[in-house]
Amino acid sequence: MTNMKRNISRYFWLAIYYGFARHLPATYIPIIGHISGCLRNICAKHLFLKCGHPINIEHGASFGNGAEMELGNHSCMGIHCHYPSNIKIGNHVMFGPHCHILGNQTHRFDRLDIPIGAQGVFRITTPTCIGDDVWMGRQCLMLPGHTIGNHCVIGAGSVVCKNVPDYSVAAGNPIRVIRDRRDQRKE
Repeated sequence: MTNMKRNISRYFWLAIYYGFARHLPATYIPIIGHISGCLRNICAKHLFLKCGHPINIEHGASFGNGAEMELGNHSCMGIHCHYPSNIKIGNHVMFGPHCHILGNQTHRFDRLDIPIGAQGVFRITTPTCIGDDVWMGRQCLMLPGHTIGNHCVIGAGSVVCKNVPDYSVAAGNPIRVIRDRRDQRKE
């Protein structure tokens, strides 16, 4: 009976989020934006496996059912961003608008004798993780099974198709490390 109550509760909060709260104004809109953000955050606390405090779930963010999602303290899910339901996001993480992190299920394409659409899917088992103190710029795309280390900055429009080491400033398609944040020059 406990599982049934838990499932009913999950469906209730998913319906509130996707049917109503997700569509409310962004948090930068005075008064109503703050109320909208609070409602989205309440939904997240009931849906995520781990949910830090304080957090900010922005207008239009989607995260599947959120059942395996971990979101750290002081982290923000950006406007119209898309996340898989099983990602781990650290503390103090910011996303620019329209970032997209792909889920870990993808199409098979190894056979040439049948169309790709008929080959089925496979699951990438390596988790997708974003470390602490990370800023991902606008419209980044992150492929599944990769890790962004701690204290990183990812440039706008980048395609994260490999792991990014700690303290990196990285950008491009495909992504490449531009410099180490610890090597800042004093001007």
